[in-house]
Amino acid sequence: MTKYIILILISFITLDLSAQDKANIPGTNLTINLPDGYGLGFDAPILTSEDYEIVFLEMAGLNYAKEKDDFDDLEVKYKEEGIIIEKNITGKLGSYDARFIFVDKEPKLLQIFFGDSSFCAMINVGANERTADLNEEEIMALLSTIEYKKNSDTNEEDEKSPLEEHAHFTLKSDDTKWQVIQYIAGTFGFQNDDNEDAVLITQLPVQSVALSANEDLAMTLVHNFKEKLPNMKVIEEGKQTINNIEGYRVILSNGGEEAMDLLYIFTFTSTKSAFAFQAIGEHNDEATKKQFEDFLQNIELK
Repeated sequence: MTKYIILILISFITLDLSAQDKANIPGTNLTINLPDGYGLGFDAPILTSEDYEIVFLEMAGLNYAKEKDDFDDLEVKYKEEGIIIEKNITGKLGSYDARFIFVDKEPKLLQIFFGDSSFCAMINVGANERTADLNEEEIMALLSTIEYKKNSDTNEEDEKSPLEEHAHFTLKSDDTKWQVIQYIAGTFGFQNDDNEDAVLITQLPVQSVALSANEDLAMTLVHNFKEKLPNMKVIEEGKQTINNIEGYRVILSNGGEEAMDLLYIFTFTSTKSAFAFQAIGEHNDEATKKQFEDFLQNIELK
């Protein structure tokens, strides 16, 4: 089962819509009927209303039919992390098999994993008011209109990769040892063919960080990593220009106390998006740093 089950807690600018036709959820192949009172995220997989915030994660490259047994174990994993589950049931979301997990927290949270043999996706439904209950009937009526659309219904050869379909950047050269292994809700995961090193590039709406510097975004990432890996220490930090891209770079190491010793962060923006480049290396050495900078040299912004 994929290790990239992500709960995104970022508030984006919303665009008010009141259409009866199905709307595409940005960054995914999912469509949904939008009733009055719900707004579609601006270039982000999110719906908002007066009562709810609903975030969608499409797990590219996976299919629910193969992964659903692993979702059965989530309640045990959540309990190990001190997360209390009120209800954990299987059923249908529209025409798709689904698992519904109601999390006991404030505000209330509903997680839905769903799909079929062609895709797998996740939905986080959160109440805006800390003490408000979730109106299951309203939520299910809305989410049951979801449909998954392939990039091409007639010719599979025309289907685009996540990079072609969703990325606001390209890789200038195909002669690379890095392979895209995962795409979930704006995050592209790459793995090196020669070692265990990995790169994540998270693509955010530029409006979401318009009032923040690249440094602020980088330090937010550093804070989040340190919460999970307290041994991580900053060994290098500052403004940096790589491949004519101005950004903020932070390099961290845990002194060899964990399996992966190096964390390389580079945050930057374009006219379309804000980007968080997060690279994890097995070794804290110049060769590892160079391979990450070579990756950045291969990026071309759209």
